[in-house]
Amino acid sequence: MNRKLLLCYLLVLVTNTFLVGQMQKKTKAAYQKDVEALIDYAFSETKAIPGISMSVVKDGKTIFEKGFGYANLEEKRKMKENTSFYIASCTKAFTGLLAAILDEEGVISMDATLASYFPKTQFDPKLEADKITIRSLINHTSGLKNGPIGFRAAYSGDHTHEQMVELLSHSKPNKVGRGNYRYTNVGYNIYTLIVQEVTGKKWQDLLEEKIFTPLGMNRTTAYISKAEKGNWPMALPYMAEGPEKFRSVYLLKKDNTMQSAGGLITTAEDLAKWANVHLNEGKLNGKQIFSQKIMQDAHRNWASCDEKRGPFQAAGYGYGWLVGELGGQKAVWHSGGFPGYLSVMSFLPEHQIGVNVLINEPSVGFRLMYLLAAFSYDWWLKNEDVLGNYKAQVQEMAQQLAKRHARVAKHRKELAERKWQLSKDFKAYSGQYVNEQYGTIEIDGSDNQLAVKLGNMHCIATPYTKKNTARVEMIPGSGEVLVFKVEDGKVTSLNTGGDIFKKISK
Repeated sequence: MNRKLLLCYLLVLVTNTFLVGQMQKKTKAAYQKDVEALIDYAFSETKAIPGISMSVVKDGKTIFEKGFGYANLEEKRKMKENTSFYIASCTKAFTGLLAAILDEEGVISMDATLASYFPKTQFDPKLEADKITIRSLINHTSGLKNGPIGFRAAYSGDHTHEQMVELLSHSKPNKVGRGNYRYTNVGYNIYTLIVQEVTGKKWQDLLEEKIFTPLGMNRTTAYISKAEKGNWPMALPYMAEGPEKFRSVYLLKKDNTMQSAGGLITTAEDLAKWANVHLNEGKLNGKQIFSQKIMQDAHRNWASCDEKRGPFQAAGYGYGWLVGELGGQKAVWHSGGFPGYLSVMSFLPEHQIGVNVLINEPSVGFRLMYLLAAFSYDWWLKNEDVLGNYKAQVQEMAQQLAKRHARVAKHRKELAERKWQLSKDFKAYSGQYVNEQYGTIEIDGSDNQLAVKLGNMHCIATPYTKKNTARVEMIPGSGEVLVFKVEDGKVTSLNTGGDIFKKISK
């Protein structure tokens, strides 16, 4: 062998040895070590994370599931992989699967129309309700908007099935029009009104019957009351306002706000089963739970969209799933958020890897949940050490978080320095203010303050900058302004966001 060939041979040998060495690092134990190191680093750098629960599946097996930090800071209760977690809009994937199942069973066709299920409802003619299909409700292309239904279902909890059906007549065309994608909750809310009309059963019970029980998801439910009755350990929601400074979120979910677009509690452990059945085209532990067609339809691009969420780039929407790519690889995922809660479910079907991340704080959680998912995929798919790169991203995130906390502190200080601009004494604003679509706001003006309540939501109002106004934060982290109307020395109504609530009592 001549010298040139010998050098080439040695170069190939060294290169292959290096690559084999790199591939040998891709073990379950090595991944666990690195992901735990990254999470520990995130805790230490940001000091703004109460807790994380996470699960990862690969090739049909759960390779990682663990909790970090605290589910309950006040009681110092640890977060675990079986801690119950509210997953907000990730619920849509479950409702979407239910819709596919009921379609296959011939119960509710995806091609049926909204008008056909509510023939007595006087829909706005511009909606063309006889052309709005069930599928379009699920994939966000119905062209319909209805703020009252979404608000009552997700926030106030002030509703009955009959009231929601009545509110359908207040539906209006949205800006993008039928056939075009516009993400919303209301399509899912309306779909489950149809489910109850047709089957006589609540969507919550059908999810348990058709999905949770067959998959053995024993810690997943759409009823908060079930979790409370079973004493399931629950992750509580928080908002970080500074390093190791957390404010607990008062607006906890109840049965009446567990809705089909955002109304499940589950665990990282159960989500591992959920990821596996999607990755294996309806099979779990070798058993076909759902048909291949159902699963293919769920992941199909039914509605074109162009959305970037974290490192994921969406090209379309399926039945409760965003469909697109991550780093050039086909990806299917959905995220969810509510004050104090963030979640992401995701999987790469061609690589048989799925990652679920649950975090009970939003300011750092939004970036971190995506970062942990992306890290996990990069770790398994790239022949390189990715830990250092992701630690650098955490450090950058921590620096941005410090600036955010400074802005929040400044804003809070400005709010505290405002003076009341009311023309009457506080008691004059007491009473009930009614809006046919959104419900009744109750205001108590005793004790030199304005205590405001609407269904499950409540707060103590603070001053705003204009005459006869008050600022409320009924949804934690989201301020709104109440503008009172005073006529002939009496408070007669209030306006919030353009919606008028008429005063009916003192």
